[in-house]
Amino acid sequence: MLPGLQMDRAFAMAAVALYCAEKSGRGSPDVALLELIAEQIEADQNVEGGWGHDAIPDDESVYPATLIAATNSAAFALGLCVRHGIEVDPGVIERVLALYRRVQAPSGAMP
Repeated sequence: MLPGLQMDRAFAMAAVALYCAEKSGRGSPDVALLELIAEQIEADQNVEGGWGHDAIPDDESVYPATLIAATNSAAFALGLCVRHGIEVDPGVIERVLALYRRVQAPSGAMP
């Protein structure tokens, strides 16, 4: 787990994953950090299959438990991890895809 990243964790993890991917593209991969990112994102997935604005469980005082923007960021980061050879729990991917299917409008639009 990565200590010190409590607020906006899904967004922060995606930013760090992008940084690691960019480093990798320049011949300097940080696979160990990507492994930690994947582990943290997997641990932060909520029961709805997505991710919220921050990592404070059951605190919906400002934001709902699941935000599609945060979920997109987390899914993006997991995709970068997979692309760099990091194993991601297939159940995590299945749950986020199920969430996307549930919230997508008949027109194909996302909330």
